[in-house]
Amino acid sequence: MFGEGHTTSIAQNGEMAESLARARNPDLVILDLNLPGISGIEVCRRLRGFLSTPILMLTASGSDESQLVGFSAGADDYVSKPFNTQVLIARIRALLARGLNAAELVIHVDNLSVNPSAQIVTIDDQEVSLSKIEFDILVALAQRRNRIVSKEVLIREVWGEWFGDNHVVETTLSRLRAKLTKAGASSAMITTRRGIGYRLGTAESN
Repeated sequence: MFGEGHTTSIAQNGEMAESLARARNPDLVILDLNLPGISGIEVCRRLRGFLSTPILMLTASGSDESQLVGFSAGADDYVSKPFNTQVLIARIRALLARGLNAAELVIHVDNLSVNPSAQIVTIDDQEVSLSKIEFDILVALAQRRNRIVSKEVLIREVWGEWFGDNHVVETTLSRLRAKLTKAGASSAMITTRRGIGYRLGTAESN
């Protein structure tokens, strides 16, 4: 795309956009607000139910109200039409780089520290031993701390594909909670929003 070396998939309407996103788990989504069928805002809300990658909204309206609606639906950035191609490319680069940089940071939540690149978890500076699956699910939650993460997102990022065990997420989270609590973390650090997803956050914000 635009000579940047990206592989792209194009959807003609909102239903196709959702279907492609589910099938291909893209690194970034460019989403037009004015799609035929399901609106871009509704597609954005649906994508946020299972997709964590950046969403860049395109719209013919540059009003503050339109942008706020887009951000509330889960968009990460906004570009008004007509747009300069180089500006769009710069926004895409920034969103992709933000995602890469997020994986490099040490994430702190109360007395918990998660280092994704070094694969180290500590509580009160004492290392906690986790299985790879437990660590991966903790990273997925920590990178979205104080936000609800759906079961679909966790399955896609941790297991890669669904393999039929409807209780695997709950079982893994139960073990993870037990290990973190035993090591000194708050029992309320990871909360379940029934029918919605899971959230890792500070005790004050839960």
